[in-house]
Amino acid sequence: MNLKLKEKADVKSLIYIFITTTLFIAQWIWIGVNPFLYTWFLFMSVSVAVMTHNHNHLPMWRSKAMNLLTDWWLTVFYGFPIFAWIPTHNKNHHRYNNRDGDDSITSLCGKGQGLYLERFGHCSRLFLFALLLPFVFS
Repeated sequence: MNLKLKEKADVKSLIYIFITTTLFIAQWIWIGVNPFLYTWFLFMSVSVAVMTHNHNHLPMWRSKAMNLLTDWWLTVFYGFPIFAWIPTHNKNHHRYNNRDGDDSITSLCGKGQGLYLERFGHCSRLFLFALLLPFVFS
């Protein structure tokens, strides 16, 4: 298994993943919900979500097995299985890019379509997740 990263800049991604994982484990096992650590964890989780997006377009590792393990681990923080996200996002959204045929169209968010949470797109779901997560830890 080739443990080399494709780009040196991906070391920063690994550091973010390590910090996010540490914050998650520390709060889950040892500390409980600490307002400072929880806020830091939320920031890091959003950062990891951005890394997930980038990793799906340009995987970090030269090894296919390491990329798959990274996909699985990022799924923990992204909240949606990567194997299901790739066909929807990479092969559909980037092909149609918010036009007819795009199953993950985002341009309608905020225009009153669908259920309340769907009116405001991903940001409202992230906010709801942030509000409900302390109840998971307790």
